[in-house]
Amino acid sequence: MENELIRLITDYSGSLDILQDYDDMALESGGFSKPVYELTIEDAVEAVEKAKNDYKKGSALFGAGPASKLKSIIGAINQTFDGKELYPTAEEKAAHLLYFAVKDHPFTDGNKRLAAILFLHYMAKNGLLYTKSGEKRVSDGALAALTLLAAVSSPKEKETMINVITNAIK
Repeated sequence: MENELIRLITDYSGSLDILQDYDDMALESGGFSKPVYELTIEDAVEAVEKAKNDYKKGSALFGAGPASKLKSIIGAINQTFDGKELYPTAEEKAAHLLYFAVKDHPFTDGNKRLAAILFLHYMAKNGLLYTKSGEKRVSDGALAALTLLAAVSSPKEKETMINVITNAIK
């Protein structure tokens, strides 16, 4: 029993550290990866169109909506101030992409699913989807939980949500 508990604590120490940092109000954003890929509106629209064709559980309105809202989200994650990127790491950009795509509702139907797809697409293009050993960096359950947490969170909790998402990626 004791060895089993020690192994569980060791195996999940990253998650336990995130929870402790949250309790201590010391949860930080950030990341370590310089983006190698910049998401463009054209790439995002293409990913959405492919998802509309490949994902069979969407309604007829899945992915429909004005491109201007999606363009605004892409602009937000790529914005600069005084020549410096507001979100300089790939993890920060990915977290903001997921959050903004969930909260800003750019689509008539499928906002959470398409936000998750765009998040995964961005992560994959930046080499963050899998660990060096080939495991998913964010599990299916974690992606669903992060997406749902973003959806139900208050806008006042934006920074906390971004910090949780970036820490889950790291």
